[in-house]
Amino acid sequence: RLRDLVREQVLAEAVRADLPGLIFTFVWALDLPDDSREVARIVQPFHDACIPVDFVELEVDRATSLAREGTDVRVAHKRSKSDVAWAAAHNEELHGRHVFNTRGTSDVEIPGRHTVVDNGPERSAAQTAEQIIERLRLPRR
Repeated sequence: RLRDLVREQVLAEAVRADLPGLIFTFVWALDLPDDSREVARIVQPFHDACIPVDFVELEVDRATSLAREGTDVRVAHKRSKSDVAWAAAHNEELHGRHVFNTRGTSDVEIPGRHTVVDNGPERSAAQTAEQIIERLRLPRR
């Protein structure tokens, strides 16, 4: 509940503040109608204010995703990932039950502009960010 309240307030303020952009990340189980409704709810204030919304899908294979569990960066920024064995098992379980990527699925519709970015093991976070900037033609500071 607290996470949802903070999320709502940050997004509402972003709409009011006329920011040049906002990057908001989340995991979206594409096969869960509740997740899709939540995404629609999150972006609605932006649509109401005629602010464009872009969706960037980070595509990574399961092996790479699992290998990233327990890395220093992940543990430092996601407290729930400090129990690496649990995090890896949870990751594997979720990927076994849900659809997280659009590749190979024809019944998933992403609203607005949607691009897929390779977030594979050979790419650093900086390289992935550069690819997103280029694909979306975002201004640089």
